[in-house]
Amino acid sequence: MKSNKIFLSILAALAAGTLIGIIIAPEKGSITRKNIVGKGEDYLDELKDKYEGILEVINKKVQSTWNEAEELVAKNKANLEDHKNISL
Repeated sequence: MKSNKIFLSILAALAAGTLIGIIIAPEKGSITRKNIVGKGEDYLDELKDKYEGILEVINKKVQSTWNEAEELVAKNKANLEDHKNISL
């Protein structure tokens, strides 16, 4: 959990530094605002891509676990039926 906090802190510091750099840049306000919006959209797109990647990994792991569970259930049902037949 600490590495997540460190990563978020670094990301926040980078974002703050970028914004400060853009704000004190010698450009017109309208250009500066467009730059800020553009950077924000870029960061949002990157975050969305990472989020989708994480969801994909989670979905694959869940599906794999589900398949393993189904195989175990089927195997145990077969074993149970074999033991019932042996007992009779």
